[in-house]
Amino acid sequence: EDLAAVLELSQADEEACRVDICQPRLREMYLAAISQSEEDGGPQLASAKVSVSDALAKFRLPATAVDEVALEVYRDQLGSLSGRIPKAVEKERLDAIRKLMELSESDVRTFHFKAFGGVYQESVDEAMGRSGVISPEAQEALGQLRTRLGLAEDDAERIFHRAVDQRLRRIVEGVLEAYEEATYTKEALTKMRKERGKDVGDDPTADGKGMLGIQETPTSEGIRGSKLMAELTDMAEFYLKNKVNRQGKHVATEEAYPVTVGKYVEEKDKEDMFGIYAWNAVTSPDDASKELWSGMKQHIGGILGLTPEQQQKVMVRTVTRWAGMFIKQQIAEKGELAGEDISALTTWAPNFFGVDPEVTKDVVKGAKKSALQARVMRFLSGPEASRADVQKLRQEVESSELSFQKDLDLTKQQLRSLFRVEATASLEDTALSEEEKLDAVSLCSRSLGLGKEETQEEFAQLLKARAQAYVVNAAGDLMQGNDAAGSRQMQRLGAVASLAERLGTGCGLDSMAWKVAAPLRERLLKLYSSHSDGQAASVALLEAVLGVSAPVPK
Repeated sequence: EDLAAVLELSQADEEACRVDICQPRLREMYLAAISQSEEDGGPQLASAKVSVSDALAKFRLPATAVDEVALEVYRDQLGSLSGRIPKAVEKERLDAIRKLMELSESDVRTFHFKAFGGVYQESVDEAMGRSGVISPEAQEALGQLRTRLGLAEDDAERIFHRAVDQRLRRIVEGVLEAYEEATYTKEALTKMRKERGKDVGDDPTADGKGMLGIQETPTSEGIRGSKLMAELTDMAEFYLKNKVNRQGKHVATEEAYPVTVGKYVEEKDKEDMFGIYAWNAVTSPDDASKELWSGMKQHIGGILGLTPEQQQKVMVRTVTRWAGMFIKQQIAEKGELAGEDISALTTWAPNFFGVDPEVTKDVVKGAKKSALQARVMRFLSGPEASRADVQKLRQEVESSELSFQKDLDLTKQQLRSLFRVEATASLEDTALSEEEKLDAVSLCSRSLGLGKEETQEEFAQLLKARAQAYVVNAAGDLMQGNDAAGSRQMQRLGAVASLAERLGTGCGLDSMAWKVAAPLRERLLKLYSSHSDGQAASVALLEAVLGVSAPVPK
């Protein structure tokens, strides 16, 4: 310190000089102690620690500088053992050197991983052997080897997982081959393998059930892809017997399967594989296979890298496809989806397949929606539908908890067309009172989702159209001398005029341009008055509507 003051060195400069001078001396001291212990016949380094500690106190080096020298010396001592399994005495010597320099196992962890990682993986591969499964005895031996190599548990696990990944890649090759055989048609499979330089030949395991090259939906009868089921089950057993998966309530879902097939299998293929496996696990007619596959299902999904949520989505998608096929079949056979069919889909199927009841309910709802849409289009494009047809349609839409406009995607014009069908029939129904007709029209309007103004506008146009038709028809009957028929048409006109009056001037019957000349309208009014049972009010109403006066009786 006195010299540093004379030389006017800063504290940082003084420390830097001390490091430059004392680090080499510390290194020499460590090496001398190690060499002396070897001459004495063994790693007797504990006694040297006192003298080393005294020297360190004199050197007054910062801890980082001491660690730097210690790690360098330890790495050099480890170098002579790299790539092979140290003998017990050599491991004991390394531990003594580490303790001499006050290094922890964590401090030298990286050195051991680089020096012995390859050795440990070779041992793991050898323990797996041809079967791929490490026996309990071999697992115990690997644990002892890890200690001998000074590998941290996490590092040993990383190496083990790397070995598992390499073996898993080879297993997946067989899985992919079986998957192709289960999903591609024989023709598509032959073409694809020919392009790869392979020949599928007459492989009996190739299902050949695909449509347009690949089968989109699983069959519900028998077992599809038996070879794939075997390959996937073998993959899961390899994983489980080697205790690769982590268990315990504190293990996060994403950590339960530390080694997965990763990116070397397409995401869609992984989902399809799991879908086939999960489907067969539920539908297999063989109880033993069903039990085995059901137990393996979640492991298969985990190894494929699918989260529980993804697995459930795949199962939902598969069940949805099956339900769609079931509905299509039932409608083709019966013409409709019967009550027992709906019960099977909404009650039995969710319990059997293990999915949320809402899944099949949505499928049923979707099927009903499609069927109702088709019926509406037939109504609108074919012969005019009856009032009963539209009423039944409305009831089915309401019972299905659907909306004409939102769910059936009908335009305003299409909704108005349906409204006109039922409203017209209600107007024509002589068994209904005026109040009942208005109630029927209002109910129809609300069911179809028409607004108040839309309903009033559409109903007014309907009243005008019917009034014009009644007058024209009555005129025709009168010209042909059929007074009775003409009178019935005029009675209907009277009923329409009464409704129009009740609804207000918005209907505008009194301002219509009639297609029948005034003189003929007068004759029609006379015909009406002669059959109106003296209802002066109704005659006066038609006078205003037709714009003519009834002849005064003589």
